Amino acid sequence: MSSSELLLIVVVALLLFGGKRLPTIARQAGRILYQLRRHLEQFKHEIGWYDIDRDVNKFKKDIGVNKLKDDFSKVRREFGSVNVDVNEDKEKSKSDQDDKMEEEKE
Repeated sequence: MSSSELLLIVVVALLLFGGKRLPTIARQAGRILYQLRRHLEQFKHEIGWYDIDRDVNKFKKDIGVNKLKDDFSKVRREFGSVNVDVNEDKEKSKSDQDDKMEEEKE
């Protein structure tokens, strides 16, 4: 979030709630966010999120996901260069055809 967006939010909040109520509302919002984060962390522990995350990362490492990504990037670059070559050949062929048609007209 940029500073101009943050400034706009503060100005709107001041206009809506006034300077006296704004600190109280900000404190309440802070408490609610803190409790929400705490409950989210507790939920992650209860469902074993960190174990799942660790297992997924281990699985990725075991099957070589990073190597597969690198290989895929290489193949995509190769096909990209082939695509450029094909497009250049198409343009050259079209240009040759246009030249041939011009010669036939003369």
